[in-house]
Amino acid sequence: MRFLARLGLFAGLLLGAGAFADALPRPWPSKPLTLNECLDVALDQNASLRKAQRDIAEAAGIAIQAQSAALPRLNASGNYGVIDEGKIESAPLGPGPTGFRFQRDQNWQANIQLAQPLFAGGRIQSSLRTARLTRDAALSKYHAELSEVILQVRTAFDDVLLSQEQIIVQESSIRLLEQELADTRRRFDAGVAPRFNV
Repeated sequence: MRFLARLGLFAGLLLGAGAFADALPRPWPSKPLTLNECLDVALDQNASLRKAQRDIAEAAGIAIQAQSAALPRLNASGNYGVIDEGKIESAPLGPGPTGFRFQRDQNWQANIQLAQPLFAGGRIQSSLRTARLTRDAALSKYHAELSEVILQVRTAFDDVLLSQEQIIVQESSIRLLEQELADTRRRFDAGVAPRFNV
């Protein structure tokens, strides 16, 4: 029975074996895995599925980047400067401390700019379409990988079940042949069967 349990574990871990380096190690199961548990292990630890998921996230980032080209842009900037009083030139207008200054001691500047692309020669629509198609391709690749992993795990699991049944059939066949040999030996000892049958 231990052989069958190991065979069931092998089927469940068949596709996830390459991804153990990336994933945290799971504790070794103490009982044979069911089909759903084998699928869970394979889906959690399969490297090609992980790559396909990263490709979907990358395609989503490309879509966001493409959509941002169609959005308005707001730019804001500011500047403040102070000049030393001694470096400002002034012209006296008469007797006393009053005079004409050629420059202010504080400078302020603020700019706000809003830009919206109105026409880009089809570049924006093309980039949006390309982003959508890239996302669709990544999703299709993920679903294809997912289907392939599920098919391989189910095939391996069914092969394990078939092997278990074949072992049972072979063990039954051995018991039947042993009983038949014992019966033939008894008949030979009784003198009813020839030596050829033993």
